Parts: sequence; structure tokens; C-alpha cells
Amino acid sequence: MLVEGHRVVVIPDPEEDMSSGRSGEKVHIPDTAKDRAWRSETIGTFHQAGPLADLAFKIDGEMITAEDLVPGKTRLLFVQYCGVIYKEHKKDGQTFWFMNDQDVLSVLEL
Repeated sequence: MLVEGHRVVVIPDPEEDMSSGRSGEKVHIPDTAKDRAWRSETIGTFHQAGPLADLAFKIDGEMITAEDLVPGKTRLLFVQYCGVIYKEHKKDGQTFWFMNDQDVLSVLEL
């Protein structure tokens, strides 16, 4: 996969089917109610960044750039309604989100 320009490729986390209720028990969320419009951000795993991607975050006083992100390990918080979703039909059917670098809000884990 070749990524150009300011693009970032992220593998989104699978959506959860269960949610915590008020008293801590798990509540099943049916397919008809899985519209995530109430949520403005989502989490995924960094896959790849284009050569012009401007990803710079300050974590514990240290600057983190695109070169510091580890593919398959670094966790990112990004805007939910952004970019293009591509589902690979080969192998395991992996889903990728191609987005602009400005759509990445934060680095959660390195």
C-alpha cells in the first residue's frame, strides 16, 4: 500500500456490542441502535503515514512526530466522520481509514 501526501492510514477498532449500564452490568446494544452519530471521535491503530503528514504531539514534555509512530502498535484518537473507508477483500478483509493528518486528534499509546 502506497500512501501519498498528508494522508494517514488507520485500522479502526471494532465496534463493541456491549456497554456498561448504570449499575455496572453489561447491556447488549442491538444492531439497529449501533448508529455512532452521538460520538464525534473514534480510536484505531496507526498503520502508515504519507511523507508530508504533519503529526506532531507533545507527550510528557517530549515531541512525538510521525517517525515515532509504530505501525500496528501506536493507538490514535481521530475524528469519526473523516476520510475514506477502504475494506480490503483479500486475505482477512481488513478495514483501513485513509484520512488527512489534521483529522488525528491525539496519540493515546506509543
